[in-house]
Amino acid sequence: MKRVFLFLVLLSLLASPLWAATVTQTQQSGTQDTWHNGASTLASNSLVLSNAVTLTNPGHLYAWCTLTVPMSAAPAANSAVLAWFRVSTDGGTTYPDSAAQPASSPDMTFPLLAVSGTQVVTFRVDRMPVGFFKVYIKNDNTGATINTTWSLKCRTHTLTIN
Repeated sequence: MKRVFLFLVLLSLLASPLWAATVTQTQQSGTQDTWHNGASTLASNSLVLSNAVTLTNPGHLYAWCTLTVPMSAAPAANSAVLAWFRVSTDGGTTYPDSAAQPASSPDMTFPLLAVSGTQVVTFRVDRMPVGFFKVYIKNDNTGATINTTWSLKCRTHTLTIN
């Protein structure tokens, strides 16, 4: 019985390298692009549509986005800046209607702290749009105005597992 047990232990130790597969993980990072520069103020519950976003390094799967917002006063508790992708299906000529807030859930939510001053908030986009797109941004129920010189900047990434 001891010999059988010893044999099985030795066999499992010898065979384990055959079972283990080498997994490599590579992250490719794109350039940080400015998706929107707010040259004017954005009042609470107001929306703005960015220009068409031109990615320096297209083809990545996700992105880390940074929203920098100088607030005129402390935003209301549990408020946020929301953003939606407005994707063109015809190569950048036509975009979905942007006259009102989209009926879909936002693609990005930047929760704000109830403190005055400039806030820097990050968000990871798990699924980048394909092709040409714009970003629709809403100052959602903050009760405060976003002052000028605010921005949304994003760096695209791809994670490859072999």
